[in-house]
Amino acid sequence: ARYARYQLERLDRENPRKALNDAPTDELQVEILHTFADSQYREAVFVVLDSVNHVSPKVRKAAREAWLEYATGRPPRPAPKQKLQLPGGKLSEEEVPLWLDHRELADLAIRRRLEELTGKKPPTKATLADLSKQLFAVHDRRQGERLDKVLAAGLADAASGKLAEATQRFDAILVQAPDYRRRGQMAETYLRLGDELEEAGKWREASTAFGKAHAVAPAGPTSDQALARHHRARGRGLAAEGKPKAAAAEMARAKEIDRAVDR
Repeated sequence: ARYARYQLERLDRENPRKALNDAPTDELQVEILHTFADSQYREAVFVVLDSVNHVSPKVRKAAREAWLEYATGRPPRPAPKQKLQLPGGKLSEEEVPLWLDHRELADLAIRRRLEELTGKKPPTKATLADLSKQLFAVHDRRQGERLDKVLAAGLADAASGKLAEATQRFDAILVQAPDYRRRGQMAETYLRLGDELEEAGKWREASTAFGKAHAVAPAGPTSDQALARHHRARGRGLAAEGKPKAAAAEMARAKEIDRAVDR
């Protein structure tokens, strides 16, 4: 462990916040968070807490899992104890821990964070599991409120004919929350954008737009229509690229969906 710490110091990555924030991909951040949790690295408690509301769903999920490992998982390793030097050169009568373990740090950190977010001190008897559930709920509610505003702006753009701008806002929402509860309201705008792109002969882009229209509302009234048009636009794009066999397969899939709808 000492050698590993020495190597991390040489790489300038011994600081957990720097190691996590400098990771170039979400996948690497997820691996680092798993490592923090598996090793019960007490110095990473605070950066893990800061990551439970990460913009990336993958990182956010990994951070919450790591936090729950700190808060409710394996018992922490006991800190070493020794008698403390008191004023006058005397030693304390009993040995005391030299530092707080990761669970004690987690309790202090989450109570402070909840007080900052809500303006109220959490109940003294509240468990770490209860506090964690409350914190996640606060973050999720605030994210939902923020994304609702982005959706409203996107729908306003769509109403004024700014389809590209609207769908850019929708894309930003879906990156942060793929399961966003109001994503079905985006379907019509994606369909309209697909129509525009199709008219311009941009088959690949149109196919993507139709695919998103289906993905955000797979059980909606336009679901089958969007999926068929996705395959049809993709087929035309492949035909334009000189790939007749692949194009024929896509067109056949579109016809199959159309027939199923007609039944």
